[in-house]
Amino acid sequence: MYFVLTVVLWWGMEALLEAMQNHVHGGNTLTGCEAELQELMRQIDIMVANKKSEWETQLQAVENTLDVRERELTATQALLDQKCKEMGILQHQLLKMEKVQQGMVVQYESQLKNFQEELGELMKSYKKLQKRQLKEEREEIKSREGNKESKSELTRLNKKIEEFRQKSLDWDKQRLQYHQQVASLEEQRKLLLEQCKVVQQQTVKYQTQLSSQKQLIEQKERLSQSEIQHLKNQLERANDTICANDMSSERLDMSIDKLKGANQHLKEDQCQLQEELRQLKKLVQTLTQENKELNTMLRSQVDIIQNAEHQQQQLHKELARTNELLNAMEIAARKSLEESLLLHQSSDVTHSQTELQRVQVQLQASLKGEEILKAEVTHLQKSLESSNAQCIRLTEEITRRHDEMRQIEEDHRKCKQDIKKLRDQLNHGEQSRRSEMEGMKAEVSQLTTELHQRDITIATISTTTSNMERQLRSEMEKAERSATGYNVKSDASFTDLHDSYSVSLRSLEQENQQLQQELSEMKTKLEASAKASQDRYEMVLQQIQNKLTDIRQTEDRRMQDLQHKHEEQLQKLQTRLEETIKHYETCKHNSKQQHALPKPGSPSYLPDGPIQSNSYDCSPHGSPHRAISPSSRISLTADGNEADFSDDTSVKSSHSVHRELFAPLSPSVMSPTTSVAAQFLQEEEKRSQKLLKRLDRHIEALKNESESTVIRYLQSSASTQQFSASN
Repeated sequence: MYFVLTVVLWWGMEALLEAMQNHVHGGNTLTGCEAELQELMRQIDIMVANKKSEWETQLQAVENTLDVRERELTATQALLDQKCKEMGILQHQLLKMEKVQQGMVVQYESQLKNFQEELGELMKSYKKLQKRQLKEEREEIKSREGNKESKSELTRLNKKIEEFRQKSLDWDKQRLQYHQQVASLEEQRKLLLEQCKVVQQQTVKYQTQLSSQKQLIEQKERLSQSEIQHLKNQLERANDTICANDMSSERLDMSIDKLKGANQHLKEDQCQLQEELRQLKKLVQTLTQENKELNTMLRSQVDIIQNAEHQQQQLHKELARTNELLNAMEIAARKSLEESLLLHQSSDVTHSQTELQRVQVQLQASLKGEEILKAEVTHLQKSLESSNAQCIRLTEEITRRHDEMRQIEEDHRKCKQDIKKLRDQLNHGEQSRRSEMEGMKAEVSQLTTELHQRDITIATISTTTSNMERQLRSEMEKAERSATGYNVKSDASFTDLHDSYSVSLRSLEQENQQLQQELSEMKTKLEASAKASQDRYEMVLQQIQNKLTDIRQTEDRRMQDLQHKHEEQLQKLQTRLEETIKHYETCKHNSKQQHALPKPGSPSYLPDGPIQSNSYDCSPHGSPHRAISPSSRISLTADGNEADFSDDTSVKSSHSVHRELFAPLSPSVMSPTTSVAAQFLQEEEKRSQKLLKRLDRHIEALKNESESTVIRYLQSSASTQQFSASN
């Protein structure tokens, strides 16, 4: 419109100049008014040239902005392609994870079936052993007191079998827990699949929105190009137009201020991007720290497994020792039988022969029983090894499941980050639209102000022309006629310009209304999607919290059960120690009574004699107590393996109880008969200290794990809250 007005004014001035020139040619005389008009025309030419250069610079700036927008569009298209590729990769990874989990479930079920079959075989063997024990007990009632040692061994075996029963019950419980964990993992997998589908739907929506935005931007670019061409044509036509006002400088100042504001906005955006980069670096550092913590946890678990293997080696050594003790007992029994036979040969040969036959029968029966017991011991060792191997496999499977869960959590976090990035891009697009709308409004306001100023200038020019006409009427009638004709033409051109301006304003208002409606629709859609995503994230958080509460309850129950078991085992140890102390005290008392009145000529009168006799008399009685130590070791090692999951309270109580139980005896009570008990107590003290150290290490590891899990869930909840607040 500005150029149209300038062109019209220029044509009017040209008509005036032509009329004046004709008048000059007719009269061949120049007046003062004509000279002033020529000077005005020269000044107008100078101002038009300046304005032309300014418009060319503005056109170059507009073209540069269009190039920048095109580059931004290409960048956004590349980002969208990358996101689509990432979504495809994630879907492929999910399918792989599902296949791996199904294979793991099949393997686990096959292992459970094998384990159940082995348990059935153990139960059958246990029933057979019970029947054999009943038969042997009936036979041993008739036999002599020499078979007491075999009974003690049978009782030990019964205790071991009871321990294996308890372990089988514990394994059944663990199997049920693993089934529950598998079911929970399948539920989590389904939830993750649903979330992936939702993310895909959102990406499709975002792509449609971006395509619509691209179409709108292309339409705007076409309109802007058409306007630019129109402006170029107007600039070519308006080389000698009228534009000499002081308001042009003010408008330039306003445009400079706006450009400064735009530069400030760009600087603020750059600062925000730098802050976001810093936050991302911090997140990367936290992730590296978490990886280090996980590595330490894995190392601690490897140490625990190595300790368990060392304990198994110790158990094998103790079994070998028990076998050696059994062989020694057999040799001693044979020697005692041979001595008894040599003593009774002189009295009754026939009676001795019958007794020899009976003894041979008994020896054969005892040998058969020992062979059966050895076979059972080997079978139990094999079952122990198989059970240990299964436990190791189960622990490895549990670690794998934990790793898989962590990978799934990381993938979920990546999806959340991608969603946040897409939302940031949408917000950026909305801001750019708003800025464009504001720029359009500013341009419309500028055009209106320019039109008002042009109206004012036209009014001033009309007044000046009317004055000039009055002065020239007295001199030239022709000039008055030409001036009146020019006024009529200029009025008609002004009405046409006003009509065209009103039509263009109406079209611009309609376009603005359409754009506002589209923006409102986009806002409502984004708000609805944000609310839906918030609801979904809240549901996921509630499910995670429920799972955490369930896990804590199960852990508390386990801790209580382990505490009860630990207390029962401590009570058993106390009773055993009291029995051993009483036995050694009785041995000591008997030895003192036997050697209260020694003869001076007897060898026991010597200083070393009583000690030797006491030690010799108490050795057969002390051997069973030494034989008890392997079983006690087995129980202690099993308790150590199970008590790794206990609390600080159980550890403190175990410290106090072990200190009270395994306190060293005073020197007044110490004697040769109690030396074996002292050694036993020292060994038990060392083992208890090792167990306590392992318990402390494992408790610290559990604390670190619980702290890390709490920190992770707090971070996830904080991120979700921030996300909801930003939405």
